Amino acid sequence: MGHFSFALYSLVMYTGAFKYRSKVRIALTKVRREMSIIGFTLLLPHVFFQLDLALSGFNQTGFLAFLLMIPLFITSFPQIRRKMHPISWRKLHRLSYGVYAMLFLHLTFDVFTNPWFIRFSNYGILYVLFFAIYLVLKIMNQQQKQRV
Repeated sequence: MGHFSFALYSLVMYTGAFKYRSKVRIALTKVRREMSIIGFTLLLPHVFFQLDLALSGFNQTGFLAFLLMIPLFITSFPQIRRKMHPISWRKLHRLSYGVYAMLFLHLTFDVFTNPWFIRFSNYGILYVLFFAIYLVLKIMNQQQKQRV
């Protein structure tokens, strides 16, 4: 149910990890805001259909990610962004790293209220690889940016 939203968020996430001034990053940056807004909108049915599970204690990390996404979604609209100071907007949008962490936990592990009952999800290893590649690219990009 949340697969297409995750695909869009993946593009949004990886855009920031691609090499600075690369053609891919430039192309994706032009539509990054739209992808995140569409991704959030398409995520709403998943959240509402799974809300009872989250409230009963199963895999609450997805719900926490959703709550962190709300201010990011609202401030992604140009009308709202223009009313904010650029530094405040940038600081607020650093919450996206928290969203990425919560998404990682949500997708990789089946987390229950009981901390002793956490198990690897069916495709957990793929998500570990997916987020590890992102982390490596992001670190390499930051190091390159510091040299420039």
